[in-house]
Amino acid sequence: MDKIFYFFLGTTAELIRIAPVIKELKKRKIKYKLIFSGQTKIKIDEIKDYVGPIKPTIIFNEKSNKYSTLLFMFWAIRTFFKGLYVLGKEFKHCGQQPDYVKRLFRKSGFKFWSGDLHEEPNYIYDGEITVGNGKTIGYMRNPLIHIKHKNLSEMVEKTNGWSEIEARLMFEAKHPPMNVLRFVSAMFREFWLRMIKQAAFLDGPEGIIYALYQVFSRFVSYAKLWELQLNKSNIKYQKE
Repeated sequence: MDKIFYFFLGTTAELIRIAPVIKELKKRKIKYKLIFSGQTKIKIDEIKDYVGPIKPTIIFNEKSNKYSTLLFMFWAIRTFFKGLYVLGKEFKHCGQQPDYVKRLFRKSGFKFWSGDLHEEPNYIYDGEITVGNGKTIGYMRNPLIHIKHKNLSEMVEKTNGWSEIEARLMFEAKHPPMNVLRFVSAMFREFWLRMIKQAAFLDGPEGIIYALYQVFSRFVSYAKLWELQLNKSNIKYQKE
């Protein structure tokens, strides 16, 4: 397996200091990645004539010029957690592998997509419309790489949208009224599934954060369900 060298830099001076190393890595065609922490604005042009064209792999948000211990801690924590996701990692656990999804089918036999939350293709097989079964579905020998969110901000944005759909589906299915016990139970089940049964911790810090985020995501869906149920109760109360 090819090694990749990571350089975490905060200032232009640090970049200049490692310039000879970068030049040698490029000469030997060894992979490397530059990560700019956002501590200060790094001037790449300072070493451009020496090492040739380069570009950072990741640039974190620049730290505010207004200094305070609280602001620094907020910036450092946000950068750390964002880094765990932006650096990227292939998950082997936490329900990510195997994760079978219908991806390849004959266009001529395709009819329509179904499912609000997790869409899947409906196609014609032997004269009937089907979503697939053991006789109609095959499995690829090698997996397809699914590149998901680049950072936590994208995850939160997606959760906010999909949780609306999930809450509506549960509401339309006449889910029992939410209460404290049901909230705790739902979050515990999600934690048990991700962290224990699917062993998210085996994927390291990224896996642990992903598992905890899924617990948060589950809470958001049920919280929006609670809002729908509360609004229905208020409307019913006003009519009476």
